[in-house]
Amino acid sequence: MKQGEKMIYFDNAATSWPKPPETKKEMLRAAERYGANPGRGGYSFAKETSAYMESARKEIADFLGVIPSRHLVFTSGNTESANIVIKSCLKPGDHALCTSMEHNAVYRPLKEMEKRGVELTEVPYSSDQEIFLGSIEEALRKNTRLIAINHGSNVFGALNPLSEITATAKKYGIPVFADMAQTAGFLDFQSSVEGLDFAAYAGHKGLLGYGGVGLLYIRDPQTVSPLLHGGTGSLSRLTNQPSILPSGFEAGTRNLIGIGALLGGVRYLKKRGLASVREHEMNCYQRFREGLRALPHIETYEADLREHLPVISFNVKDLSPAAVASALDQKGGICSRAGLHCAPAAHRVIGTEQRGTIRFSFGPFNTAEEVDFALNVLDGLRYPL
Repeated sequence: MKQGEKMIYFDNAATSWPKPPETKKEMLRAAERYGANPGRGGYSFAKETSAYMESARKEIADFLGVIPSRHLVFTSGNTESANIVIKSCLKPGDHALCTSMEHNAVYRPLKEMEKRGVELTEVPYSSDQEIFLGSIEEALRKNTRLIAINHGSNVFGALNPLSEITATAKKYGIPVFADMAQTAGFLDFQSSVEGLDFAAYAGHKGLLGYGGVGLLYIRDPQTVSPLLHGGTGSLSRLTNQPSILPSGFEAGTRNLIGIGALLGGVRYLKKRGLASVREHEMNCYQRFREGLRALPHIETYEADLREHLPVISFNVKDLSPAAVASALDQKGGICSRAGLHCAPAAHRVIGTEQRGTIRFSFGPFNTAEEVDFALNVLDGLRYPL
């Protein structure tokens, strides 16, 4: 894409763009009005800043169905959240279970713990929910200490039956950690009500904030340990890190400007309504999917489910994903994602672990006109370019 040309953005599963006006407005408000260090002073400015962060926590927690709000911890992102849970819940000799849909934010910490002596079972994904749930239950062991589940695949859009998985786990007293990176801001899933033990949310995707801020739901702080150790603004006489919520898991200074941006994104979603956002994104997805099916030189990889994310992976015959992504950018200013999307396990499911795919993922500001334009550009892509 040349400088000054219009950009069409179809990479919302990586990071949403553009951001709504509410995101920018609240980010600037936080930057201009709340510059003290939360919890680190008794003067009015510090108290006001602390109150702002806690009110933001409460509003975001209400939106995500986290009750009470102190159980929602601000982190630097989904990756930090996953590391907190996985590295503190598991020890050598324990067994953990995941699926073949996991993103590397979860998969790599699990593999690291496997190197340290944790047994790991990767349950193959199946679109047949009965078979899939049965496979998960069969894989459980007496020493299973954690089930880590991707709520929605960032590669081919499949949604895992999270409520059913959690219900199965509860029968055996096994905690469940859910990676909600792709579903927060798309599905109205009430984390506390559904019985999750841990849930990680990315602030910069469907929640429409910027990078550098994530969220972690912790049901019981006694079941997990802080990853970072340092100042908490309270209980400073203690030489060891306190495991209290939320401050014990928020060592150091939080990204207040990023939290403000995230709060603005959540307010936009509340105003527009998740059902409206979901309908719009799925309409774009359906329009694009039907258009791709009419192009004989394109192969799609889709979730065989009634409900899924507005994410689709595909390949153009005889062309590498990287070449297609470059051509889309050069010929139409179209932003897409090529490769393995930080989820090689999911690519093994669809048989593209060697080649990768092109991925389009739709957001609340994409239009039907953009979809049709992209289809027209794809229609003209043939080997050789």
